[in-house]
Formats: sequence, structure tokens, C-alpha cells
Amino acid sequence: MATKPMVVDDATEIPTVRLDVLKDGQNVETITLENQAFFIFGRNQGGSFLRETVQLLHESISIRHAAFVLDVDQGLLLTDLSSQYGTFLNGNRLDANFPTRVAQKGDVVTFGASTRQYRVTVDYSKMLKAQERALRNLEKQMDQLADLSSDEANVDVKTFKSTLGVKREDTVHVSGLPYHF
Repeated sequence: MATKPMVVDDATEIPTVRLDVLKDGQNVETITLENQAFFIFGRNQGGSFLRETVQLLHESISIRHAAFVLDVDQGLLLTDLSSQYGTFLNGNRLDANFPTRVAQKGDVVTFGASTRQYRVTVDYSKMLKAQERALRNLEKQMDQLADLSSDEANVDVKTFKSTLGVKREDTVHVSGLPYHF
């Protein structure tokens, strides 16, 4: 059973997806998808709250045909949105509404009976930089905790909270008893 994708929600982490559009083996167009966590492919011509990101103009393309979703853990996922003529990844028809992982580079997507092919390249460098920043922040916090634990003097709660970056003090009542933090 497939798990629900965890969509990338931080714009600083969103990878850039490049689609080289091939017709009869020749590159006829390059489409760059960026700054969004999902992209809809279809032939809808507007008027909908969920308008496609990439309009495909072939008679076999459904109004909302397929979607790319950028997942936090799995990267780029392709989902056929129950289209009549299907979505294909490297020549294999996808099961409807079942997210399928797309490789970082080289996978080929086709929509319906269209002969156009979309060769995918994903640049994860923004996501990698954001993860490196998060790791550095975590390591800094771990060092601060290590400094506290190695200090032989008693550390009061206020110092401990400020070391962790906790700025707010509050009271929570648990089973009718006040708990201050």
C-alpha cells in the first residue's frame, strides 16, 4: 500500500524540474518547473481552481491528466490522475492514482497517445542545501547540550531554556495541577 506523499512546503527546498520535450527524437522545447511543490498536466483551458501547470494539446490528453508532486523523502513522484489514455514512465503505463518515483535524470514520460516524450531532469541542490543547513543547526544545538552536560556546576532551568532557544515561559495545567515551563 502506498503512503501519502509528504509534499515539500518550504520554497527554499523545492527542487527544479526540467522537461526536455522530444518529438521524433528531436528536442523541440524545454519546460522548467520551479517554485511549486506540485504540477498538473492536462488540456484544461482555465476556469478551474486547479488549473494545470503544463497544458498539453493532444486529443488523447484528459482535462487533468497527471501530476508531478515533490515529496520530502522520495523526491519527484508522478501520478496518473485516472486519465482515459494513461500516463507512461519509460514506456510502462502507470496505475491510476498511485504515485511513482521518477529518477533524478533520464526518465521519459509520455501522456496518452501523444508521441511527444518528456525527458526528466531534477535538480535537488536547493533541497540538499536546506538539509545541510538544518544539519548544521542540529549539530550546533547538540554541541550546546554537550556543553551543558559537561559543566559540573548546576545549571538552572532558565539558562538551560535559553541555551535551547526557548524564549517563552508558560503554564500548562495537567490534571488540574499547574506545570511551569
